[in-house]
Amino acid sequence: MPEKTKETTDGDGWFYTGDLASMDEEGYVRIVGRKKEVIVKGEYKIYPQEIEGIFLTHPNVAEAAIIGITDIALGEITCACLRLRRGSKNSEEELKDFIKNKMEDYKIPDKIMIIDHFPRTATGKIRKIDLQSHIKSVIL
Repeated sequence: MPEKTKETTDGDGWFYTGDLASMDEEGYVRIVGRKKEVIVKGEYKIYPQEIEGIFLTHPNVAEAAIIGITDIALGEITCACLRLRRGSKNSEEELKDFIKNKMEDYKIPDKIMIIDHFPRTATGKIRKIDLQSHIKSVIL
């Protein structure tokens, strides 16, 4: 697939994976997300992996996926899609309260959807593109 290869390499032979990373003062690199998953809400860039990680510290949250939904005023808004552990019952407000003091206000999801299962790839990864389509059809 020469065209796809061209899209991911530059003239000097550098290969771009689409991963976003940060490096600390000791030189350790930490993957913080994927470039194509960054949500642009107004003037802010939101990295889903950060918010997903915080939700996963909640004792009743089994899985989390943060997606962007098109918004006329802001460009995108955020939606937290959460699968709760069996037998757990949490409201959208309870889950928002859980993360309120753990991140900046603009990162708190605009919507929270409790779902039973996530669409997945053959390797078991959450298919966020399919999740976005599903959530858009439910919201609209």
